[in-house]
Amino acid sequence: MDADTVFLHNGLEKIIKLYIANGMKGLLSIQPYHTVRKMYENLSAIFNIIVVAGINFTINCYIN
Repeated sequence: MDADTVFLHNGLEKIIKLYIANGMKGLLSIQPYHTVRKMYENLSAIFNIIVVAGINFTINCYIN
């Protein structure tokens, strides 16, 4: 996380519960939604693609 991270709808609590439900084993990585406010922020998509391409194993869990 960094200084401008915002969790909506009890997001942090839901993430912790998900980690506990999975036995608190391994690494829990979250790919956040990025609200783009300035045009140059679109360049962050490049780094997100690199991260996703480097993942060997993925379990998709959507927190509602």
